[in-house]
Amino acid sequence: MVDFEWYRSFIAIYKHNSVSEAAKTRIMTQPAMSQHLASLEARVGEQLFSRTSRKLVPTERGKQLYSHLAPHIEALEEKTMELKHNLSPLMNTIKIGTMPELFTEKVMASLSQMEFHTVSYFGDAEQLLELLKEDRVDIILTSKKFVTPGIEYVRFMQESFVVVAPYETVVPDFTHLKDMECWLSEQRWISYGLELPIIRKYWKEFFKKGPLINPVHVIPSLPLILRAIEEGAGISLLPTYMLKNQKVKKPRWKFVFEHMTVHNDLLIGIKSKHKHVPVINEFIKCLCEQNKHKIKELTGIGATNEYAQLIIDSYERLTGKMLLGEKAMPGKEFDQLYHAGLVVLTHGREADPVLHFGNLAAQELWEMDWSTFIGTPSRWTTEPVEREERERFLSLAGDNGFIDNYTGIRISSTGRRFYVIEATVWNLIDEKGNNHGQAAAFRKYRYV
Repeated sequence: MVDFEWYRSFIAIYKHNSVSEAAKTRIMTQPAMSQHLASLEARVGEQLFSRTSRKLVPTERGKQLYSHLAPHIEALEEKTMELKHNLSPLMNTIKIGTMPELFTEKVMASLSQMEFHTVSYFGDAEQLLELLKEDRVDIILTSKKFVTPGIEYVRFMQESFVVVAPYETVVPDFTHLKDMECWLSEQRWISYGLELPIIRKYWKEFFKKGPLINPVHVIPSLPLILRAIEEGAGISLLPTYMLKNQKVKKPRWKFVFEHMTVHNDLLIGIKSKHKHVPVINEFIKCLCEQNKHKIKELTGIGATNEYAQLIIDSYERLTGKMLLGEKAMPGKEFDQLYHAGLVVLTHGREADPVLHFGNLAAQELWEMDWSTFIGTPSRWTTEPVEREERERFLSLAGDNGFIDNYTGIRISSTGRRFYVIEATVWNLIDEKGNNHGQAAAFRKYRYV
């Protein structure tokens, strides 16, 4: 008779391609995990994995067994968790770990829409991870992903950071990035911590090197950093979600180089053993639905997981690379592509092609919301003088399947001109060879 635990161990090994990593997630010893696999292979009568020097690779028989087992194992675990928590007197209480400012801006407004009791804990990314590991919280909202056995993450939203300075700050008109960097380096900087992760990311993205700055003040609170800026203590990078319109007669802070923003994913972290707990899943669903960019409000050809999967899969088939840097989660393709840290847009095959998809980064760059972006003629993203060159490159992509390292000038809805740098343009070819239009993706751009 096959032991049910053999199946669970097999699923874990399949997902991690490693006995040792699978053992960590199941909180087992490596020899015990190896014994489970050996017993199952003996029962099946065939080898389920090929051993290489670096990892375990599933055999055809292993792939077949996984496709049959995975849905049943997950259904059983989900049902077990459901029965367990339906008997719990605390089943409607969720313990949340998050940063104070994120709680204020993104969680507090959602509480009135939820039928949950909540207990909240505040801390930085490292402290929140420890709370989750110790089971003191059920979920964490964090800005940093740690590779930790037994903990999984899903994207919650993307935050954008921009430089903020005291209102009286005099900012010269710069024509060269080098001069802009020198000016920024000479300012008095305020940081959240000594590690400067967002400031380093900003410098790397726009100046292609690390910053040579020492913060004059370290304040581990974003609202207090803003308050310090208002008092003239220095400048900093702050998330745009907390920079609402100043409801005062005399402004006390202002954006600097507003077009230069860096992005960072905010994540929801949970323990793997809790991913099937109904009350936790329901809370996460409610929280995500309160995000101002609600997927359910988006309409059109491009507002589906199927279309997002077409974008992702066609890119991988033609270029041999992964568009998002990792495999998209099944059923979450649109969500991940929509909130990705690169600009992605597509158009169809109409006589005058119109845009079918533009993620948040694309909407921000072209200064249009989804409803305006979708249906806009694709040629309008380019100035008339540049359209002939654009058509030439699109034709070249159509002939070759894709082109890489494309650079060209584009224009936003308000007339802002910018260089698109090292873009990839490719045909949206499905598995049957049907052409659905073209897509473009890029990370780098520069205003001109």
